[in-house]
Amino acid sequence: GISMIHQELSPIPHMTVAENIFLGREPLTWYGLVDMKELNRRTRELLGRLGIAVAPEKKMVELSIANTQLVEIA
Repeated sequence: GISMIHQELSPIPHMTVAENIFLGREPLTWYGLVDMKELNRRTRELLGRLGIAVAPEKKMVELSIANTQLVEIA
């Protein structure tokens, strides 16, 4: 679909790339906890398809502005 990207950066800085991308749509374990392994796998797959070389486990605050914008678009 089409999304609008605002000029102001709006990710949650102390959460990971994966947590920001799937915020509110996190895969859950059988016990209702966030399945971090699956979350990171899905993020790695998505970023790979888009050609974005950022580790899913990296905190948003650690990214460059350019990579932050790419993650927001993803």
